[in-house]
Amino acid sequence: MINWKSHTRDSGDPFQVLPVARMSHLSHSSAAHESSIHTIPKIVYGSAVEPQYITSPPSWKVRKDFIWARIQARPKYGSFILPRRKQSHPGVNMFVTLDLAPVSSLFQMSGGAINKIIQNHGCIAVSSATPGGQPDDPANTAQPQDLYNREGTLQIWQDDGKNQSSTILHGHCVLEESHEPTCYKCFTVNDISFDPNQSNLMASAGNDGYVQLWEDGRKLDNGHYEYPMAPHDVVYRAKDSLLAVTCRDGSIYVHHTQSPSYWPLRDPVHLCVAPPDVQHSVGAIAWGGGASADSLFASSEAQHMGDYSGFHLAFDPDQGRCAYEFNIKESARLALFTTTCDRNALDNFYPSLSPSQSEPREGEVTTASFSPDGLLLAVARSDDELHVYDSRFMGRSSEPMRRFLHWDDDCCTGGDRWGIVDAIWVDGWCGRGLGVVTGGTDGEVLSCYRLCAHLFSICTQGCIRFWDVCRSADDIRNGEVIARPNSDIGHFSVGDPHNGEKPLVVGDNGGRVYVYDHATACNSFSSMVSN
Repeated sequence: MINWKSHTRDSGDPFQVLPVARMSHLSHSSAAHESSIHTIPKIVYGSAVEPQYITSPPSWKVRKDFIWARIQARPKYGSFILPRRKQSHPGVNMFVTLDLAPVSSLFQMSGGAINKIIQNHGCIAVSSATPGGQPDDPANTAQPQDLYNREGTLQIWQDDGKNQSSTILHGHCVLEESHEPTCYKCFTVNDISFDPNQSNLMASAGNDGYVQLWEDGRKLDNGHYEYPMAPHDVVYRAKDSLLAVTCRDGSIYVHHTQSPSYWPLRDPVHLCVAPPDVQHSVGAIAWGGGASADSLFASSEAQHMGDYSGFHLAFDPDQGRCAYEFNIKESARLALFTTTCDRNALDNFYPSLSPSQSEPREGEVTTASFSPDGLLLAVARSDDELHVYDSRFMGRSSEPMRRFLHWDDDCCTGGDRWGIVDAIWVDGWCGRGLGVVTGGTDGEVLSCYRLCAHLFSICTQGCIRFWDVCRSADDIRNGEVIARPNSDIGHFSVGDPHNGEKPLVVGDNGGRVYVYDHATACNSFSSMVSN
């Protein structure tokens, strides 16, 4: 997803306003952009099998680093320079560990790899895939049921401070025509999103061809809509909860969901990103911000390998028409939209390469995120690299300001890799500035199975890391491990504890969900540091 934020440059710059794009978690709306910058605890010790909690520095080296960090956080005497960014309170969340709660007590085993995790005021929603959960083939009605197809592709976990409950939602399952009376097929749930104006409402998109609305974990009888092809993304407009749904046929359907019980009775607004004779899917959509808050921006991507064409448009959903089209036909998973006084422009951005270079690129951009001030751009890639750019110098140099690796090049496994699945900016600790939380593959092989003579199944271990952009990439203290699940990362969510959310929720491709919370054993230690 791309969130939009207007950024005003200096008066001497000919570009007066720059709406910048931010690909981030779908639960972060453009209206609540500032609230999406969270403060989370620093590090996790232990694993899901044998958690180990360290409440004091284990060695003199760590104590020395601790003292040096406190000296660095101490303001210089005689300095009256105001900080450029709002800093954290000295000592708050410093060396606070996280307690890994048992997975079995929170979530049941998901159907497959975790696709999405979102949080909202104590409610955690998880969508996942499942074997055999692909869309039905209309040309082949007699499809055998996958033996490993199972429920659990959509779950919610709620914590009101007193009670905890876990529920599997059965909204994307159908009864199969077979000799067994209770044979259900469960479909993969591609995306989920909370309504920004009604936190008890949630939308889910599944491979069964439906978008389903939920209220407090209960399926609304009239709150569903069927599409000609499987829907993929669901994105709410922050102002009035207008819901945009993308489909594989290159179409966007916009629904008015202010009255969820009656929304199917009103036909959605149908918008076409690509011409009907071109086999394109909707690659990414984003609601605008500021002056363009009512606009919907969309890009297409080709369905076939080797086709690098694309279409990039801005729509006016209230009028049901295309507002303007960007004069570029290349495919772009990451695009920077700029606005000047006389024109709109879209610029493709290729990390570490100038636009004129045409050599094959090793790493594909998976997601991108702008810092809260709009100056720094974090670009996550499929080769487990995180590139940080300074937007003020992107036109002068194609090299990143920082280049962080989840693992050394010689340790990464070969073949197809998911790469970094998300990059989320968080507030720094003890005046250290901003940082980026990423989830990727460390490259450590956990298991390897031979499927046939020339085919192997390799399971690698994922890792959640924090990167301090003020530190060098060569600093051994940078890229510290926050969490390490038992499989590669499917998705993760960084929550705001002040809103009843968990600091960190991680889902891996093995179907497990890890919920991290503040360790009660460290409360006295953290209070002592704060004083």
